[in-house]
Amino acid sequence: MAPADMDALRRRALRVWRFLQRTGLWEAIVVALAFLVYFFIRGAVVDRAGEALSNALDLIALERALGIYHELEWQSWIIDQYWAIRAMNWIYFWGHLPMVILLAVYLWIRHRSAYTLARNAFLASGAIGVVIYAFYPVAPPRLIPFAGYVDTMAVFDRVGYQAQEAQAFVNPYAAVPSLHFGWSMLLGFMVAWVGRRRLSIVVAGLLWPVAMLFAVVMTANHFIVAILTVIGFSVHDTIVVFDRVREVTSRDAFVPFAEAVNVSLTETLVRSINTSFVTVLTIVAMFLIGGVTIQNFLLVLLVGVIAGTYSSIFVAAQLLVAWERGDVGRFLRRLRPRAGAAPETASG
Repeated sequence: MAPADMDALRRRALRVWRFLQRTGLWEAIVVALAFLVYFFIRGAVVDRAGEALSNALDLIALERALGIYHELEWQSWIIDQYWAIRAMNWIYFWGHLPMVILLAVYLWIRHRSAYTLARNAFLASGAIGVVIYAFYPVAPPRLIPFAGYVDTMAVFDRVGYQAQEAQAFVNPYAAVPSLHFGWSMLLGFMVAWVGRRRLSIVVAGLLWPVAMLFAVVMTANHFIVAILTVIGFSVHDTIVVFDRVREVTSRDAFVPFAEAVNVSLTETLVRSINTSFVTVLTIVAMFLIGGVTIQNFLLVLLVGVIAGTYSSIFVAAQLLVAWERGDVGRFLRRLRPRAGAAPETASG
């Protein structure tokens, strides 16, 4: 191909690229492909019903031993109230993918840097979820025979339930981890952050994952222990660090924000590592002497504790500083001209 033809091809490709970026079509393509891959891989393990049921019974036995087996009790709170059942079903179904898409479009239009962070977090968590689904399939409570649960989506919202579950690539044995709750928490916190100047938006963002927590349990789709334990340890260290940042900045309003975060991280580092170390030792001990019935679940907890500690120390604090400085937005703005300048320079 002649150099002139190559230059014309580059310019044409550059125009297409700019059009896709400007209109958001590129983001839609990336996210759509990621979700298709996620659901395709997730649906490839649907033939392990026996293993999934066995793991679910192991989780129930663990919750009973810990005294936190309350799923049946939670569902009993709404089972005689038709409006409450419909509300929980609505939150569970429409608060997942439909709400994710709606808020993603909003963040892309109004808060581009926040959208990028949320998108990357969604893709990373989805990848982790697929791995866990493959190695540790768990049947949701509603599919455990003779356990006393009512499948509220199937009984009271058959149309919506079938629209969600009839797809061949959807895996019904994906009760651990609960991405329904995890993604709701991520979106809720992100919305609360970008709308922090309005109290109503902050309250709505913080309450939404709480509503989803009750919805996934009351509709008999997820277990309490998998949600509270992994998520609790994942955010514990981050809350400690961010609260110390608040204390440092309130004591000295003129201290540079990066320095305040560094001081807070240093002051809480030993505590965070010690807490996680003791937790890991406990999980390892239970893994070695607790029997095979809970080993797979303990592996999931171990991954959650290690990932949560790492992200709190090496990711969350740095992202907080970058966000406060506006580095994320500046970095993304620098990428756009650079991506478009290279072909033009080559053609000149």
